[in-house]
Amino acid sequence: MYYMIGNMAQKELLINVMEKNANIPDQVIAALDQTLKIIEDNYNCDKTPFQNGGYCILCDEPQNIDNVEGIKYLHKQYNLDSDDAEFKEVIVTDNSVNWIQELYIIGTEYAITIFYCVYDLL
Repeated sequence: MYYMIGNMAQKELLINVMEKNANIPDQVIAALDQTLKIIEDNYNCDKTPFQNGGYCILCDEPQNIDNVEGIKYLHKQYNLDSDDAEFKEVIVTDNSVNWIQELYIIGTEYAITIFYCVYDLL
């Protein structure tokens, strides 16, 4: 499942709902918090999310690295390619799943940060 998160209030609501069903590592939540705090502090999106600064997308379902259909869909929707990411890093490996963060600069003052997980094949 993919979740669009525009500010900390939305993240808190989502995490509270997902808490019983999802196993999102603390390091991923911390990276999500850091990203949303930057957007809120610099673009005042705590009051009106998705208008300025950008937003985050969280995918909580592990996928095979060779066939990340959800990420491919997001790339197609926003006319992106994995090579267009400003940065891509593995945040943490938890239970044979790599949690990855990718940042895409969409416009001068707008970015999308995608948090997703893929099975570790090693």
